[in-house]
Amino acid sequence: MENPKYHKPSVHKVLAHSYAMYFILFLIGVSLDLMFRFKIFKTSVMVPTGASLIIFATLLIFWAQHTSRNLKKIR
Repeated sequence: MENPKYHKPSVHKVLAHSYAMYFILFLIGVSLDLMFRFKIFKTSVMVPTGASLIIFATLLIFWAQHTSRNLKKIR
């Protein structure tokens, strides 16, 4: 039997937390990059790789939000 005080978080609430965490960590990463100007990698391949991963993560979050609207509740 379920505890009445415990509510399972909805998909939209979980996605809202992931949006907030994504944005906060993005801002932290940009600010750390501006504060500490040193190169970890000698080649410039990592800049396009990082940019493509950021774009992919953004698209993945938008896709998850879009598909979560179509979910049906099943008990």
